Amino acid sequence: MALPAPAQAADYVGESILRSRLTNECLDGNFAGDVYTLPCSARETNAHQIWRPLLQLRSGPNGPTYDIVALQNKATKRCLEFVYSGNRVRTTSECDSATTALDPEWYAQGTGWSNVVFYQWRGNPSRKWALFTDVTRAVYPAVSGGYQNEHWKFGW
Repeated sequence: MALPAPAQAADYVGESILRSRLTNECLDGNFAGDVYTLPCSARETNAHQIWRPLLQLRSGPNGPTYDIVALQNKATKRCLEFVYSGNRVRTTSECDSATTALDPEWYAQGTGWSNVVFYQWRGNPSRKWALFTDVTRAVYPAVSGGYQNEHWKFGW
């Protein structure tokens, strides 16, 4: 991840769509907490497809290159979470990791925000659980393996 300049750190990277690099569809969510992908709406016309990465932790200059973020939906103000029971992804009104069964913090790693993987560690530290999607428009966690359906583009 490229680090923002100090003046931009408060807003981090702003808000935009998260587009699947596999399907070219946008991450979307509703007030009930459901998460899915849909065809991307015209720019700035669908707040349910706009997400804001909220910086939780930045990796050090000599460590691995990732940031830890919460992904907040513009329309619902809810954050994307990995629900360990049931192995699923949804949104929650809690944008911190205060509860143990939910985790709204994601490692963001990639070659910049145009090709980023969001993942979490679950149980086994050698396995990354990435945010996946597929042609059925489902969004779910799955073990990372460099697959195209775990890559996202932040931005139009």
